[in-house]
Amino acid sequence: MLFRSELGPDSDTVVILTFVGDYYLSFGIEYVEMEGARINHLVREMHTEFPHPGGEDDASPFKKVATFMCHFSARAPIGTPLPQDVLGTLPRGQTTVARSNATVALAIALTSLRFADVQWQDGGPARRLKNAMELSLHSFTDIADALTTVKPADAFKLASVLFEQIAYKTNPDAQYPAVRFP
Repeated sequence: MLFRSELGPDSDTVVILTFVGDYYLSFGIEYVEMEGARINHLVREMHTEFPHPGGEDDASPFKKVATFMCHFSARAPIGTPLPQDVLGTLPRGQTTVARSNATVALAIALTSLRFADVQWQDGGPARRLKNAMELSLHSFTDIADALTTVKPADAFKLASVLFEQIAYKTNPDAQYPAVRFP
């Protein structure tokens, strides 16, 4: 869904704006305050400052969605809060707008992973993530909570591994062979 290089960054901006509008509409919210220029800026930023040494063309889908999620959460381009029952309990000092941005970023990232192709480093055929990503509501809200204070450069690697594990949980045939620890 994101980082479709043949279409360029403008495509990502359109996908994000459409997803946000549809996501809010699913909760009965017809008007969403969004800063389109900020979304366009963060999309261009995530493309030009992609943190993987091989760039976005050489990056896994996990690195791509992690980059997006971290930039979106940090830039917080949405001004309309989601309903409280969607956001869960907020820690002291956290705003509904910050949590809403993190929630949307996480939802876009998880949705973007479905049907992504994973290429193992040792070669072989790509493995498609056929199953939708699954998280408990508790995990989803805890991750969204953690995202409200994220700095893209600091969180990118950990978020990449998190997405990899979420994807392999629901698509076990796509993961590397397991190593057992005592």
